[in-house]
Amino acid sequence: MDTTNPIVSYQYQVLRYRPDAVSGEFVNVGLVYYDPTQRLLKAKMVDKYKRISQFFTDVPGTFLLRSLKQLGNNAQQLSRQLEQELDFQKYQTIEQVTASLLPKDDNGLYFSETFRGIHFDHEASFRELYHRIVEQYLEQPIERHDDAYAWRHVYKSFFDKYQLTDKLEHKTVKTATDTFEFERAVQNGALHCFQTVSFDLKNEAEVKNKIYLWNARIEELKTAEQAVKLYLLTLLPENRELVELLQKKLDIDGGSVEVELVRESGAEKVVREVVERLEGGH
Repeated sequence: MDTTNPIVSYQYQVLRYRPDAVSGEFVNVGLVYYDPTQRLLKAKMVDKYKRISQFFTDVPGTFLLRSLKQLGNNAQQLSRQLEQELDFQKYQTIEQVTASLLPKDDNGLYFSETFRGIHFDHEASFRELYHRIVEQYLEQPIERHDDAYAWRHVYKSFFDKYQLTDKLEHKTVKTATDTFEFERAVQNGALHCFQTVSFDLKNEAEVKNKIYLWNARIEELKTAEQAVKLYLLTLLPENRELVELLQKKLDIDGGSVEVELVRESGAEKVVREVVERLEGGH
């Protein structure tokens, strides 16, 4: 029997950075790769702040890179222990490995679900996975239309035009099991909250995740005692099916929570109507 190139199996998880749990947007910043039968552990993390900052504004670069470097060092140390069979029984799965490397609530860093595969060579497999999952999305600068971009470059000008920007306040909404923070809101009978939400993302799965996240958030808002009118100031995806899904899940009329999806083309009308209500006291 030819054993020159025996097939090897492996497990891996992707390390992701998500600065805002509400938006749901993330970027892949590392890879942990494990073969428990051979006690082989490999890990690699992004080591350039610029690569992450092109995805998100206001990234705490020094802290994030320090955290990634420490994660990489911890993985190397654990890899050496496994090679020496120290504490091997504690790490039969990659979930046990990554749980020891990173607490669940570590300032935006978290591990993905577990994936599995087979290959003929661990080194080649790890290199190919890291390039496909992490490097290729960070190699070339891209214009990232995130939530902050939507406010600064699209919607803020309408609020400035009608002198509403300075009247916006931070408001807290308490629900049955949670508390939600809105940075831009005005109280006039119902609480009017303005939330920029960009669905203009490169990855279709990322768009869907963000839609379902906001759908769940709105369902929780329905348990609040106060009436809420939520304006989602959106950047929409190009895919028509995703736009239809977004409208189906997020455009809600009636009940204690009313949600209005706002596009750039309709922003001025919405802002003008809110100002008129405030001035009219109703």
